[in-house]
Amino acid sequence: MKAVRIGMFCLAALLAPAAGLYASIITETVSGTIGSGIDNAGIFGPQGANLAGDAATVTYMFNPSVLVADGGLYTPVASTSETLSGTVNDGVLTNTVTVNGTTFAQTNTPSVTVHFSTSEFGGGTLVDSLIGGLGSEIKIYSGTPYQYPTLLVNPKPFLDLVSATATSITVGIDNSEGQTDFDLTPTPSVTTPEPSSFSLLMVAGLLSVYVIRKMQSTHARH
Repeated sequence: MKAVRIGMFCLAALLAPAAGLYASIITETVSGTIGSGIDNAGIFGPQGANLAGDAATVTYMFNPSVLVADGGLYTPVASTSETLSGTVNDGVLTNTVTVNGTTFAQTNTPSVTVHFSTSEFGGGTLVDSLIGGLGSEIKIYSGTPYQYPTLLVNPKPFLDLVSATATSITVGIDNSEGQTDFDLTPTPSVTTPEPSSFSLLMVAGLLSVYVIRKMQSTHARH
């Protein structure tokens, strides 16, 4: 019976990645400081305002399975890029940009082409989230080496890595008032390294030696 349970567990582990494909909407967010850009459309404040030095956050959200069903997949033979596209108004792709607390969000509309792509860029990766027409585009450049395939397997881990290692971001937003473009320098993610198991054992060992010697010294005095 134990062997059967182990076998079923192994089978479930093998099937889990396949069952998890397209299991949920993917959301990626990167924050930083705007290096240069003019708000010609007046989306985040006065029209024509200089955005340099402002804090900004960009987010894209998409469902890869719906995007595949809506449109098409383009994959060059060289396997250095992959693009999903569609023209159906089902909210499959949303671009959100926040600058100094003011948020602009756009979801695809009928007959407007949307693209989501990953591609090799130098020794790193470019992720491009585009809503066409009077739309928006978020390009995230990363030092993470390009991994293929991503969009048709399980893209989440790779896209998480790209977001975490983003080196620069470009944003473009079009509306009836004009175009707002800016370059965003991501804020480096600061993580506190966890102490290794070896370090913890060393501390515990030294503490034990100290306690034992302290007890022996106390006993000798009595």
